[in-house]
Amino acid sequence: MRLAMSVLGSVAFLAMQCCFPTPAVAQTLDTPQFTSSSIAGCRGTYILDWNAVTGATSYQLWVEFPGTTTYFLSHTVTSNEAFVHAQNAGGLTLFEVKACDASGCGGFSSPIGLSWYNGCP
Repeated sequence: MRLAMSVLGSVAFLAMQCCFPTPAVAQTLDTPQFTSSSIAGCRGTYILDWNAVTGATSYQLWVEFPGTTTYFLSHTVTSNEAFVHAQNAGGLTLFEVKACDASGCGGFSSPIGLSWYNGCP
């Protein structure tokens, strides 16, 4: 911090000049992609896996239910897998994932579509 004295006309004032560090630029996170889906239980329960993204501290999993056109936040997890449920509404339940860190989230993955099934494996 530096102090500077200045005289403006007949008024003297003291100004502080402070040097702030340049703000950190948000890193661009890679976009994760699904690597597998497997049946995990009964009636539309799956495990979704995707590749881990360097620098990511969490992942947001978004879902679009059959018959809708809007994605909703379903899960926020710290690993690169999640248990999900396909909906019994006919058609596919679509999921997308994105990697996040303290500065925000990257882009959405390509969607994966899962079907509801009746019974247990």
